[in-house]
Amino acid sequence: MSMPSQKEYLKMTLSDSGCELFMVLKDRLHLVQQQLCSPLFEEVWQKLSQLLNKYIYEEVVLQNRFNEGGATQLSYDITRGLFSLFGEYTQRPENYFKDLKECCILLTLKAGSAMLLKEVFQNAMHPNHSEDSLKPTDCVKALQDISIFKMLPDTALKILSLRTDLHI
Repeated sequence: MSMPSQKEYLKMTLSDSGCELFMVLKDRLHLVQQQLCSPLFEEVWQKLSQLLNKYIYEEVVLQNRFNEGGATQLSYDITRGLFSLFGEYTQRPENYFKDLKECCILLTLKAGSAMLLKEVFQNAMHPNHSEDSLKPTDCVKALQDISIFKMLPDTALKILSLRTDLHI
């Protein structure tokens, strides 16, 4: 996903495709909410959030490569569009989109930090048998340091490989 850098914008806005999706989704959820009792509607929106998380992760994130602008736009659309929309139904909408939240963290991580993280993963996965070799638990700790708790290190490395500013 290639977009101009955030520095080239005066103010970030939702992408056209994201905005259209979120408007339709909001309208449909509102209609469903009017038709269903509260407990059933809660089940519906939670299941929908799981499906959206999986779909956007598999069909948008994993199928593209991201420059700085594209990663920033995706993150903005997710945090300001998707999370805001589901924020009407829960105080912590990001908890229902953990895969996307964690992908956005990795995709928007400063290049230097991302390169260091990549190096930690590679050293842990391919140890050189010295005393100071990293262990797989070091990868988990490195991810936790940047607020990634669900994603596994090999998945994180795959997400980092989608960045155009890193050579993996």
